Amino acid sequence: MYTPPVDLSAVPQDILTLLEESIIPSPHSINLEHSPSADFLYRSVRRKAHVAELYHENSKLCPYATLQPTNREALEQIRRWYFRTAYAPDEAIMVRQEEAYVRVRLDELPRLVHPLLTPFMEPGNDANLLYGLDLLLLYQDRLLRIIPEADYFWIERTLVPQHRQALTQSLYTRPEIAHLIPDGITLFVLGCPWRYMLLFGPRGYRYTLLDAGQLLERVQQRAQAEEIPLHVTHDFHDAAVDRFVFADGVERSTLSMMVMDATSSS
Repeated sequence: MYTPPVDLSAVPQDILTLLEESIIPSPHSINLEHSPSADFLYRSVRRKAHVAELYHENSKLCPYATLQPTNREALEQIRRWYFRTAYAPDEAIMVRQEEAYVRVRLDELPRLVHPLLTPFMEPGNDANLLYGLDLLLLYQDRLLRIIPEADYFWIERTLVPQHRQALTQSLYTRPEIAHLIPDGITLFVLGCPWRYMLLFGPRGYRYTLLDAGQLLERVQQRAQAEEIPLHVTHDFHDAAVDRFVFADGVERSTLSMMVMDATSSS
């Protein structure tokens, strides 16, 4: 049977566009360019929800929810217990002659970082942020952990030049910051949502991110008040930075980096 050719001359242009181009791309195709429309379509057609959506959806509360979050009074007691046990070494077994191998005092660090870190070493709102977060400091050949409500920093690892080189390469989008890392001072903000999630369920993920925002804002405000040049970035190769700070990328992952020029310290 003869089939006449299709004449599309009478079809409106907007309809013709739909005929010529599929609205939903093939599942075997890869869109290398992000756009609002492409991201929307990808979100709509994917079979499984994004992990961020799952956290958000599961953290919603209603009067009939089985989840009963811990009250704030209990949370404060848990913070106190955590800071005095998991974070604090037993002073009775600390060998004073070997203390320099595991701990660093504030006066051993450049004065540049003193106004930024001192509030975390005193009881208060700033130290409380270090329950759902870890704050690490890279200075010279050592990676230090800021211990909340303590007068010292814990040495996480001693570095070799290759470690800093790998960290520099991870800042692929920020060359103006990367060149400061070899001789500079870097702060790492790590999220540990499982600590809150033990108490609040999936909503703990939300609390962790809110605390991270507060911490970054407070550190940046102090840096601005003290005229300290502080460069903040959230863009880096996550796996490389997580390996550098001994994070697994899931239960403990790097959220942000703050880089300072050590030559500007007095």
